[in-house]
Amino acid sequence: MKNRHAQWIATAGVLVAGLAAVSSAQAQGVTGSAHLDNLSSGAITYYPGWSSQPPTVITSGASGFEVASSGYGSLYYAVPGAQLQTPNPADDQVTLTFTLNAPAGSYYVGVPFIINDNSGAVTYGGYSTYGPGTFSETLPLSAGQLAAVQTGSDKIYGFNLEFDPAGNVPGGAYDITFNSLTLSSSVPEPSTLSMIGLGATGFLALCRRKK
Repeated sequence: MKNRHAQWIATAGVLVAGLAAVSSAQAQGVTGSAHLDNLSSGAITYYPGWSSQPPTVITSGASGFEVASSGYGSLYYAVPGAQLQTPNPADDQVTLTFTLNAPAGSYYVGVPFIINDNSGAVTYGGYSTYGPGTFSETLPLSAGQLAAVQTGSDKIYGFNLEFDPAGNVPGGAYDITFNSLTLSSSVPEPSTLSMIGLGATGFLALCRRKK
């Protein structure tokens, strides 16, 4: 019984690992880090209203880049040479993950972002209803950026991060952490699919033995 239990745990572990690999899909941070925790202050240009500090408070930590402010604001990050990334030619989607720390309640707000590569600058994301919590916007790359990425020599030169309370947040005040900005492939690699298949096969075999 103990051996069967151990086998079940091992098989489940393989299955979970495979699923985790699919979800991450070999995600590549646009600055080389899994999180937006390595932004160089000298490479950031702030626009209204984040350019007014205070009342804007900027904090960079392990979980990402936090902005506490009021009203519409944005920034542009010119990726330094040491952080320049060459996307995987298989990448076909971009994901922004962010955490709304405040205000309480749900509001219709905007969290668009811009990716700037060899093909130019493209805006992704938009407006939706969000409340406190962590969210991810995963969107397909534009045709132009997809073509550039597929050459295998594309570069991510910069990106914009924005937040727009859209007149819906009481007082316009908010606190948002931009956790990560990544590129990835929507199609799992063959090795990942094999891992899932192995785990699923083992799991089904154990279920049959129980019967």
